[in-house]
This record gives sequence, C-alpha cells and structure tokens, in this order.
Amino acid sequence: MSESHPEPMEPARETSREIPSRVTEDRLRFEELEAYRGIAALLVVVFHAYQHTREGSGRYVYEGTPLHPFFLSLDVTVPWLFILSGFLIFLPFARAAIKRGTPRSARGFLICRAIRIIPLYYVAILSDESCATTTTRGSGGTCCSI
Repeated sequence: MSESHPEPMEPARETSREIPSRVTEDRLRFEELEAYRGIAALLVVVFHAYQHTREGSGRYVYEGTPLHPFFLSLDVTVPWLFILSGFLIFLPFARAAIKRGTPRSARGFLICRAIRIIPLYYVAILSDESCATTTTRGSGGTCCSI
C-alpha cells in the first residue's frame, strides 16, 4: 500500500487589511458626527411636525398611545443638533489656528453657507404658503397630517 502524504500547507500570510479611508491630510472630516448631526436634524423636524399635529381640542394626534412620549421626548435632539453643529462648524477654524496656517475666510464661509441654506429656506417658505392656501388656518386641518 502506498501511503499518501498530505502536501505541506503554505504558511499563512499576514495581510494587512487597511480600511479605506475618506480622510485626507488636508481635509479631516468627522463623517460619523456629520451623520449624527443629520439624524438629529431630522428628529428635530419630526419633533416640530408633531407639535403641529394638535387637534382642535388641544390634544396631540398620538396622545394616549405609546408613540406620544417618544415624540414628546424628541425635544432633546435640539441641543444635540446645536452642539454637533457648533463643533463641526468650528473645527476647520480651530485646525487652521492650531497649525498656524491660513485661516479660513469668514466671508467665504458665510457665502458658501448662504448658497446652501437660502434655497432650502425658500422651498420651505413656499411649501408652507402653498399649504396655507389649501387649508384654512384655525379650522383644525393641517396640510401634512401625521
């Protein structure tokens, strides 16, 4: 009988698994914190929308259900949003000051910010006004009932 010898196995290679990073040396961003800020902003919108769902009697739509305490507790997302926004907006200015590099222009920052915010502001105003023209204010009806 011929004995078969198993072939020797190759030693395990150590491979370094580098996590692809979207962070560059020039522009360090905290994408996770930006995601949390986005979640906080959405929850603030949900909280404010829930505040406008009161019926004519002054009761909330989900009052008396398990959802009511959840929606009312979303007010804690407002400070969460402010703290995250303040940190993320201040970060590039602080980084420039620490590295003693050229500070970011406040004027340029405000212009870029206005370009991002003003169009959405007008969309919100126009949608609110179109909503107001389709429903009568004070009649208990809302444009977007939850």
